[in-house]
Amino acid sequence: MTQVYIFEDEPEILDNIVDILTAAGFDAAGTVNSLDGLSQVQQTQPAVIVCDIGMPVMDGYTVLQSIRQDARTAAVPFIFLTGQAERDRQREGMELGADDYITKPFTQAELLKAIQAQLQKHSRIKHKYEATLQALRGNIAYALPHELRTPLTQIQGFADLMLLSEGQMQPVELLEAAGAIRKGCDRLNNLIENYLVYAQLDLIEGDPSRAQAVSGDPYQAATVARIQAEQQANRHDRLPDLILELEEGALRLSEEDFGKVISEMIDNAFKFSDRGTPVTLRGRARDGSYQVEIVDRGWGMTRDQIAAVGAYMQFDRKLHEQQGMGLGLAIARRLIEFHQGRLTITSEVGKGTTMTFSLPLADRAAQDVDSGAVELKGSR
Repeated sequence: MTQVYIFEDEPEILDNIVDILTAAGFDAAGTVNSLDGLSQVQQTQPAVIVCDIGMPVMDGYTVLQSIRQDARTAAVPFIFLTGQAERDRQREGMELGADDYITKPFTQAELLKAIQAQLQKHSRIKHKYEATLQALRGNIAYALPHELRTPLTQIQGFADLMLLSEGQMQPVELLEAAGAIRKGCDRLNNLIENYLVYAQLDLIEGDPSRAQAVSGDPYQAATVARIQAEQQANRHDRLPDLILELEEGALRLSEEDFGKVISEMIDNAFKFSDRGTPVTLRGRARDGSYQVEIVDRGWGMTRDQIAAVGAYMQFDRKLHEQQGMGLGLAIARRLIEFHQGRLTITSEVGKGTTMTFSLPLADRAAQDVDSGAVELKGSR
């Protein structure tokens, strides 16, 4: 049975609510004492909490704060019971995390409808979370063995060939084998590096002191961007496909972080587009920020795929051969946002993707700039 817990300081009203919910098939219980109620809620973790604002000792707002601060109950739907005189404070409750309000006096139908609405909402959220988790598990289970085995197989195969040749390989063949081994090592090293960077971001995100620590002497963004873009183009053997339209602009965030952003985004553009199609990198200083645009004419992404951009997430891998674990673009996005920037992804399936972001110029680096999540402009 679905459990509902009620905080109500008037015993008669509490009994009436319990009777209504019990008759409707709920496992209902409640209290007139806020402290006792909190203890019960922490132990039982009900499906819904209904709480009167005007509770003694600890009012409803304080109860809500305690509920939301406890990991065991933080996600439990919370409905306030409020008198007419308390309606002006509804915004306060919503900001603290209340899900709904029921104004006294209320009907049986109003009470049941409010509870059912929260249960349905919670069920949808849970279903979406479970679907995302299942997709994440599938991506990790499918992609991780591939990402480890492919370069290892390449390294092992060429190493065995060199060992079994007993010195009979020609110099050009030795160079080819050594190059293949090095390529496999680089792929493994990049995978490990991205894991470490992503883990480091988890540790330092939200630490303002780190932003200051990574700031240094100004440097020209165009120079760093050009180097990283050309390295990725060479790695994909697509230097003729790379188009650079870069203006100078001084940045103060670490060259390592900026270089990582450019490298991963250019890598992503080459990875998801065909040889012979252009990948364009533009950079310019405007309005106190360095604005970057990366355009490809590749496979494109849907709106839902853009929304799901994150670590370990890949799309349509069975249709398109991919390298990587989906970490690169997730790292780039988080680095941009960490440095007070914003990433926008605009994409159309079958036509390509445009990724844009901006970062504060050196003379504006100390100013606050709104940061935000990925803006969704994909096609369905």
